[in-house]
Amino acid sequence: MDSQEIIALSKIATLISEEKIISTDNNSIWDKILSNAGQSELFDRFDDYLKPHSYNYSGGRTYENPNPQFGGFFSAIKSILKKVYHEGYDNGEFNKLMASIAENINPNLIFDGDFDEFNKGSIWNNYYTFESFLNKEDEETINKVLRENTTEGYKEFLLSLQVLNFELTFKNKKFVLAPYTESLSDGQGRDVSSIVRWLTTNHPDIASLYNEAVRNYIDGSAVSCITSCRSLITGLFSKFQNDGQDKWLRGLQNFSKDINVDKVTPKEITGGVVNTKYVFPNGGQFNYPRFMFVYGAYKYTCDLGAHALEAPMIDGNLQTETTTVNDAFLALRTVEDIIVWVKSDLST
Repeated sequence: MDSQEIIALSKIATLISEEKIISTDNNSIWDKILSNAGQSELFDRFDDYLKPHSYNYSGGRTYENPNPQFGGFFSAIKSILKKVYHEGYDNGEFNKLMASIAENINPNLIFDGDFDEFNKGSIWNNYYTFESFLNKEDEETINKVLRENTTEGYKEFLLSLQVLNFELTFKNKKFVLAPYTESLSDGQGRDVSSIVRWLTTNHPDIASLYNEAVRNYIDGSAVSCITSCRSLITGLFSKFQNDGQDKWLRGLQNFSKDINVDKVTPKEITGGVVNTKYVFPNGGQFNYPRFMFVYGAYKYTCDLGAHALEAPMIDGNLQTETTTVNDAFLALRTVEDIIVWVKSDLST
């Protein structure tokens, strides 16, 4: 049986072929989508099936006709998605393709209902199409309407994206692909926009790092994404240092609520010698779980990010790790959970 990911790709191909998210109404649309994702070779390979029109030239005139091979459009799109997914998931090529597809969603295909009635009976008026509404309204209003007034096809597209670890938002007047990470903030589903708003209001420099990490992830730049996550961790906890302190680990120590953490130094914790100060009859020890969780995330982002090319040399060969987009996804998910933890702790 096909995996859930392959089924999701097939569903996306179905929605595309049925023109429920993208209008394939000219011969250049898939040339643009694939070329913008660095997959022009695939357009050349499948172009006979990706063009809805054929042209005949007679008597000095050009005649447009339906392309008989366009009947294979669904199979061509599915083959393209599967090929890039299998060959380009780890190196970010699949991310680029899905981002290019997202940017070409036709807004007028995804609105559910009579837009004239919606326009007339709401505070949003004077818009001739749903596309013009998206181009002029604020992002918070737009994303609310996209959750409540869109077609089943669009919602199925969103669910298929989630299976593939993506979600879709509307930002800067276009649809933007983002990594899907489900948080536990306020007991609700993931709401990255609230996290970004909190960071932007309280720590705009950290918000910039978070947005940079997301952009790098979508671009398929795994090492750059993880490096941004590392800077985010150190930058965020640097803000919790006391006057005179100059190490982010001091800020983490101050923020952590671990038992006994205020009686030792960060170096003693990270060096693994902290429990030599105490001898328990039953062999117990202080583990500093909160401190070590964040420090472990930092080490992860060092080893697969900024220091990814530092490794032991064995028989003349450098034994480096290969950083993948899935590794970057884990880093993003972890730092988002850390941000939620900090945000929630400060609010209580």
